[in-house]
Amino acid sequence: MSSDKFNPLHIFFSAFTISSLAGLAALLRSQNQLSMRAICSAILYSGMTGLIVALTLYNYFGAEYIFLLLGVSGLAGIGGATVIDFIVQLIKTGKLLSVVRFITGGKLNISISAGGSDDGDDSDEE
Repeated sequence: MSSDKFNPLHIFFSAFTISSLAGLAALLRSQNQLSMRAICSAILYSGMTGLIVALTLYNYFGAEYIFLLLGVSGLAGIGGATVIDFIVQLIKTGKLLSVVRFITGGKLNISISAGGSDDGDDSDEE
């Protein structure tokens, strides 16, 4: 397949479109409550994720492997929406700090408190 007939802007627009639709499909499949904010967020986030992957891989592969480029961009769109849903669930359930502590091997000690007094002392000394 000759790369002369493919305009890079068309390739990047196609990657954005495919990954946006993949992200929207992942949102619809998740059975979460749909709002305009959630739909726009899924479309834009997944589209930008796919576009970033396409830009990165285009520099390496060029237009010769256009189907690989668009396929990976579509998968990035699906994965991008899934990762965001996972992070939102961690935040909602309050388990985000447990995951961060696990990843850092327990070396990170963060405490979040709602309300309380603000005496201006931000040190963690005990």
